Amino acid sequence: MKLINGIRKKRTMTAFVALIICANPFLCAGWTNWFSKPVVIMDPTERVIYQSADAKDIINDFQKDKNKAEEKYDNNRYVIYGVVSSKNITNKIIYISGTKDDKDSIACETMNDDNSETIKNLSVGDRVKVFGNIFSDFLGSGVNVYIDSIVKIEKNAPTPADTIYSFKNGSFEDRTRMKKRKIEGSDFSFYIPHEMEAVEHDIAREGLGTLNGYQYRLNELDKKANAEQLFVCYFDKETMVGPNDRKDNKAIEEAMIRDIWKKDDIEKFPLTTRKAYYGKEYTYYQDTFEKDLGIDIYQTELAFTEEENGIILFLYIYKDKPLNINDVMLTMRFAGEK
Repeated sequence: MKLINGIRKKRTMTAFVALIICANPFLCAGWTNWFSKPVVIMDPTERVIYQSADAKDIINDFQKDKNKAEEKYDNNRYVIYGVVSSKNITNKIIYISGTKDDKDSIACETMNDDNSETIKNLSVGDRVKVFGNIFSDFLGSGVNVYIDSIVKIEKNAPTPADTIYSFKNGSFEDRTRMKKRKIEGSDFSFYIPHEMEAVEHDIAREGLGTLNGYQYRLNELDKKANAEQLFVCYFDKETMVGPNDRKDNKAIEEAMIRDIWKKDDIEKFPLTTRKAYYGKEYTYYQDTFEKDLGIDIYQTELAFTEEENGIILFLYIYKDKPLNINDVMLTMRFAGEK
């Protein structure tokens, strides 16, 4: 209780509650807690973003400087463009390189039956893109990939620039086109897909609330009636709580939820945690709210992560389906980068 009172004393979150409910006419509703399935929507372990790379470039990097290449590639997620140079009889391993005649190649492994079926139907010389996790040989200079997905592509399909980040469903974003945003009064910055700039609202500057952060009305991107929104907010622990409480992130996050949801008791928090491949760890909370006597039910998900002296909150609101979830994941992926 001491911690909660400390947070409320130094920074009220009441305006944030009003913002969430009233900033969009579709969100004026009563709250209820109907979430029962611990399925995370903003899950970086499931909705992976892959950086583009060419098989030949990866091989060359490891041959040139193994230590430097390991720092760049190991345990990172890439979509690798290359040509099938060989495959084993079990269809569990396929080798890709710059051309089918190249001596050196990348060994791509899978235990997934769907991937094995794809490999079975591939021939030497076919051009492919492999989504996966790169790791290097402990002793040699060999390169390996755990396959998430493998797709045959046209023989003349070019390798995208390494600034292109893709999802397995084919959607992508050019990192150079993403827009940088900085939370006022902090050192925290993040990036958004360029099209989100058109639906952006600065919470404090536009008088929508007193918190440091931004609101994105994602349903306006595709002119949908049902509200779909993302909030990105920064909470400075030094101004919110006393020195003795700053290490207790869970208690701070619970206090935020109580203020936002106006609840005295919080069940299942954290619902779960996720450690992303890019190093961030998130804790999650979910809830639902309804309008028009339950005719419209909106899902909400909160993801918290620590950033230097503060806590970052990603709050996602949607109805039925998370239509613009890829934009949300891209925003989370590059949050905190300078």
